[in-house]
Amino acid sequence: MARNTNVQDALFPVGFTNVFVERMIEGKGSTPVKIPVDNYRAIINYHTGDVLCVVTKDYKLITNKQAIEFGKECYKKIFNIDNTNDFEVFNVIIPSTKTFCHIDIIHKKYEVNVWKQEIYLPYIRITNSYNRTRALSFDLGFCRKLCDNGVIFEREAIRFSFYHTRQIIKENVQFDILPNKLETLKRKFIDYTHKLGEF
Repeated sequence: MARNTNVQDALFPVGFTNVFVERMIEGKGSTPVKIPVDNYRAIINYHTGDVLCVVTKDYKLITNKQAIEFGKECYKKIFNIDNTNDFEVFNVIIPSTKTFCHIDIIHKKYEVNVWKQEIYLPYIRITNSYNRTRALSFDLGFCRKLCDNGVIFEREAIRFSFYHTRQIIKENVQFDILPNKLETLKRKFIDYTHKLGEF
């Protein structure tokens, strides 16, 4: 399967809507009455009207667009840069239900040469979901530059934390990235590929 680089597939509008149940109420005739479910809301895809998940009222929704913005902050910290000019979407994985996505981003100018034959690029995989099956997460690893199916190798999770208050979520993303994490992972990856080459 060829890579999908169209990030717009994951950027459809989402939001909350109220949840109701229909019940027959004595003295109200034969027509069911809609009663609101106070403690729950539904996350819906505004383009299709599909319900993606039912969540509690205090659930804080993180959109895929927000997740990408967090990924850019992570990207800048990993590569120790101030901008995302060399940021490029390498692969987007999203099911037809659009309930979750993986978005792989790369630094297109940071190349790792293995055996002077294979070129690999470090990537950050952004994972987000609207049905609570996958937590918002970021993984750092390597992918083959010319690999059409987006296969990834040797990855590690990046720890992060943020406040779940909607008004301040963007300003309070904190990535706990050890110094030289990328270089350390690169050495591990090169050692691993060299060991494979010995077989």
